[in-house]
Amino acid sequence: MTEQNIHRGVTGGYYPENHAGRCYPWQTNDPSLGQAHTIYQIQDGKQVLVFPEPYTNGKYQDPPWMK
Repeated sequence: MTEQNIHRGVTGGYYPENHAGRCYPWQTNDPSLGQAHTIYQIQDGKQVLVFPEPYTNGKYQDPPWMK
């Protein structure tokens, strides 16, 4: 069955051509089929998820030494 269809697993979709997952948002635009590459930033001593949408809980801020 996985030779012809995308198989939805606990970490996203497994694709028939290589039996591997894809990275969201670069290799698939469907967050339910991809494994999200998440980017966090420490802001005011707290971890803030700044990428990718729709999982973010804050916005990227330039560090003080870059302002």
